[in-house]
Amino acid sequence: MHALPGGADFFEVGGDSLAVTRLARRMGQVFGVEVPVRELLAARTVDGHVALVEGPVDPAVGSRGRGAL
Repeated sequence: MHALPGGADFFEVGGDSLAVTRLARRMGQVFGVEVPVRELLAARTVDGHVALVEGPVDPAVGSRGRGAL
């Protein structure tokens, strides 16, 4: 595994449909969040995938609401 810049496109750096499925499963194992494959496909970049794990900021509590990080 090597580091990628946040704007790197998952598919341009060699990702494919099987890899995105494995990524979704691994995100669940590591971060305790369920990220649908279709959302990973839409997000495409490393930064986009991070945002999916962190979830939207809940203004009422000032924290992210998707998973336990």
